[in-house]
Amino acid sequence: MLEICASGDEVSRLRLADVVGVLRRVRIMGKVGEEFWDANLPEWLLDKFSPERTREEKMAWLTQWRRASLEVQARMVAEQGWELMQWAYWFGDENEEWVLWSVEADAMNHLLKIRLKGADEQSPVSAVKWLVEQSGCHVSGMTVFQE
Repeated sequence: MLEICASGDEVSRLRLADVVGVLRRVRIMGKVGEEFWDANLPEWLLDKFSPERTREEKMAWLTQWRRASLEVQARMVAEQGWELMQWAYWFGDENEEWVLWSVEADAMNHLLKIRLKGADEQSPVSAVKWLVEQSGCHVSGMTVFQE
């Protein structure tokens, strides 16, 4: 189990907790489409996603990325941002890497603890980290512990 600690002011932690609540429901519901996300995610978050790209645009980007140095590849990935459905994949039932297991508020320490079952420090959790940052919080720690 991987615990991601998100710290920030109360408003940011509440924004993050609200979205995590939606994400936890999705796992129970099964496959949902873009209409669900548009109806259930807050506007502040929907505005943060990159526009959907065409298949041709994605292939052109991938060709350029493959030719680039490691440093340029990392910059390209960071600049690309997340498309809504690309990001949403990580919280749906198709993701077999990890499950968004629980969230716990620690108001005394101004933290929100997000637990991912099946994850460790090597797991692809950038979708969670991105959400934390977009909410106005920041990742203040990550801890692996036995399930």
